[in-house]
Amino acid sequence: MTDKLFEIIKQVQNHAQQNYVPIVRPQTLQKLLEVCKERGVERVLEIGTATGYSGLNLLTIPNLSLTTIEKEEGRFMQAKENFALAEVESRVEQICGDAGQVLQKLADDGRKVDLVFLDGPKGQYKKYLQNIVKLLKKSGIIFADNILLGGLLNDESRVTHKNRTMVRNMKEFLSVICDETCFESKIYQIEDGFAICEVKNF
Repeated sequence: MTDKLFEIIKQVQNHAQQNYVPIVRPQTLQKLLEVCKERGVERVLEIGTATGYSGLNLLTIPNLSLTTIEKEEGRFMQAKENFALAEVESRVEQICGDAGQVLQKLADDGRKVDLVFLDGPKGQYKKYLQNIVKLLKKSGIIFADNILLGGLLNDESRVTHKNRTMVRNMKEFLSVICDETCFESKIYQIEDGFAICEVKNF
């Protein structure tokens, strides 16, 4: 692993903090990397590239390759530059587009991955689930971030008309992945919350 990669990770982290770009939180990132290493993950699909912080960290794992989706073109281009500066672009497939449409196409193409890092629009997690399951290899893992929605999930008094649909959709997503006949899931109330689930029979 090159020092260049770690140097760029630090630069991207600093830029994100200074410019209010949302990035994966430290303990959540640590758990994501642990899961990838323990399970011998080689192919990751990430929904929500932003400027590439989580992707760059994933690529510190040797032999791991990343497919990452980002809708916002400005962030897509920033991430592209960051992957190139870190000299890891050969292990990255970047896709600029709406995650729902991209997931459908990847599933239709028969693509398979070991782990999906779900970190895109929170209200869309349930909608994405059917195609995500198709994309996962047997015993594949879904790592869903930000499931507490900044505390909204556990504090009904803060739910407004504007975010009510997102909260409802997240609750429905969690209900589905906690169905023990289909998934083996664990919910972590750490930072903004994350779920790790293995598909059994969906």
